[in-house]
Amino acid sequence: MILEPPASVQKLQMALQAKAKEAPGYRFYLLYDKVYRKDVLDYAYRCCRANRGAPGVDSQDFVDIEAYGQERWLANWRTNSAERRIERRQYGVCGYPRRMARSCAARYSLYSRSVVMTAAVAVMSPIFEVDMPSEQHAYRANFSAHTAVRSCTA
Repeated sequence: MILEPPASVQKLQMALQAKAKEAPGYRFYLLYDKVYRKDVLDYAYRCCRANRGAPGVDSQDFVDIEAYGQERWLANWRTNSAERRIERRQYGVCGYPRRMARSCAARYSLYSRSVVMTAAVAVMSPIFEVDMPSEQHAYRANFSAHTAVRSCTA
């Protein structure tokens, strides 16, 4: 089920898509700050809730999350994930060390990861949508195998 994003998320998506169209060679660095936005995470949570997925290995389901408090759960997750970043050094192609960071998402439940992945899709899909040819139907919103068959037979 695809829910309509709120106006603030739509505005963000339109800005990202406009930048991707305007400058095809532009590199979008540091998108995690947009994934961690409250409105984006709230929209992603509502999408995951509408899909009614099964709980993960921790047996935490949406009823448990809502008993804990959805706003409190999202705020707790957002602050913990944004603050608990591990810095490590990775050597690039030229042999110079560069800083890499990764979030500690492994300690969170399946729902946390689903919400974050849905939020990442909401942020990144407008960027990649610009480069996709119109006949490509896979991994796009409002497209499916059925729409692909209909476009071939029409």
